[in-house]
Amino acid sequence: MNFSQGIKAFNEPTKRFEAEVIDGKIFHDGNPLATWMAGNATIKPDTNGNYKPLKPKQGSVKKIDGIITAIMSYWRATQANGENLTVYERENRGFITIG
Repeated sequence: MNFSQGIKAFNEPTKRFEAEVIDGKIFHDGNPLATWMAGNATIKPDTNGNYKPLKPKQGSVKKIDGIITAIMSYWRATQANGENLTVYERENRGFITIG
């Protein structure tokens, strides 16, 4: 399953992830790398109120890759119901016979 890096694709996942963090349902247990990356992430809504985490500026050494990955993983895990998975992505796909 592809996950576009555009702001529209990240809007709902980011807002839901943020709400879960604020509600204490997602936490990183004091992981210093997660704390550092979360501190580096900024939000700048577009004119429609869409947003996603951004690095402070292009070329910055302040990374947010773990935050982006966490949001993508969270969204995939909460949305996966098997209907949109290819036969190769399904866990118990069984045997495929060609003949």
